[in-house]
Amino acid sequence: MSMKNNFLLIAVILLMPGVAMAQAVVADGLLPVNDVTQRFADPNPELLYRVAGLVETGQFEQARKLLTSLRMHSVPHLEVLFLSGRIYAGNGDFHSAENEFRLMLARDATLIRPRLELAYALFMDQDYDGASYHFQQVTAGELPDEVRAKVQGFLSAIREQLPRVGFAMDIVNDSNPKQSTNSKTVTIGGRSYLLSTTAPDKKIWGVLLNANANIPLQGNPSWFASVNASLTDYPNQDSDQLYLQTTAGKRFAFDNHTLSLEAGGHFFDFQGRRLYDGSVWRVSEFWRQGNRSSWQGFLQGAQQNYVNYTYQNGWQYMLSLENQFAQTANSRWQTGASYSRNQTRELPYAFSSPSVYVRYVHEWQGGIISGIRLQKMTSDYWGDDPFFGLKRRDSEQRIELDLLNRNWQINEFAPRLLIGLIEHSSNMPLYAFRRNYVRVGVSREF
Repeated sequence: MSMKNNFLLIAVILLMPGVAMAQAVVADGLLPVNDVTQRFADPNPELLYRVAGLVETGQFEQARKLLTSLRMHSVPHLEVLFLSGRIYAGNGDFHSAENEFRLMLARDATLIRPRLELAYALFMDQDYDGASYHFQQVTAGELPDEVRAKVQGFLSAIREQLPRVGFAMDIVNDSNPKQSTNSKTVTIGGRSYLLSTTAPDKKIWGVLLNANANIPLQGNPSWFASVNASLTDYPNQDSDQLYLQTTAGKRFAFDNHTLSLEAGGHFFDFQGRRLYDGSVWRVSEFWRQGNRSSWQGFLQGAQQNYVNYTYQNGWQYMLSLENQFAQTANSRWQTGASYSRNQTRELPYAFSSPSVYVRYVHEWQGGIISGIRLQKMTSDYWGDDPFFGLKRRDSEQRIELDLLNRNWQINEFAPRLLIGLIEHSSNMPLYAFRRNYVRVGVSREF
């Protein structure tokens, strides 16, 4: 079976029905309705007060009729949008409610209450990734203790009890998908040689597909199964890649942290042929630090049994730590560090590699969301290279800029643009390369 057919089969499996109903973990009364923010404009205080009273008592149809004329204005007042969203949510039309609250945030991304209502609507609409993002952002605001506790309860439910399925597709324009060297010559044993192939001068178009799922066991969500798959498809199969990892595990939840243990297997196909496979195990931990910050880390071991390159057989171990900090309601920082240790049968192919990164995300007026990510990584090999007679040392810097407009959406997906640049240097010019790429895809993250 070809790589593309394999991936399509994986995608079908991930998207099979069986998603648990969100209402099973929803606590009533999350959002008090009597503290509408003062910054909302008030076109008609008496009418809005009456509509708010009807919403409070659950008389949503009557409230809708009173609000219709105000909502039809070309630029409705913020409180009209707020009440309209509450009415939609009260009638169970969470998708329409999401649109109303998003319109408010497009005009003022710092608003806390509409973001809280948006998070709740997304949760009820089973868009758990989007709900998680907005619940985390509201922790940067001033919330009553009981509301903050319920927000953390929703985040815990999303993380530990509910099924999460993700799928992303990007059209990629890549200058060097093979990571070929830019060097024209290479020196071996004191003699220079002219390379017959170097990095191509023209960009190549391709497709990048990613799918993931985390499915808790019904009746006992502390047990779960996870699937992660990635497919890269370029013309002529020159750089085609397919990676699949499946695991099963157990979570142990405590007051402020959660410990997870899982094990399974993985495989990697390159150019339509199996490159390696093996076992995988992981120990991961999540914990909260204060109201706005959370940490997650893991220790993973991945066995790599190569089909043809048996001298690279061995285990790769990785230790990773990441922090998410909600700076304000419309901005966040993500920072992380990792250390990987790749043990192989022959020392020249074994290496250790530390890495650090930082990412900043900001929401602007008009529904525009931008992000910038910086990463630095080094790799030190353990044995002398068989051609150059010395130990290889590589260094890589990466920068990525991404841009998304959440008000442009089709079936809840918004278009996303990502631009990246990689500068990879080495003490052996054969392994140095430069690579830049552009990805155009869709996202439901925000």
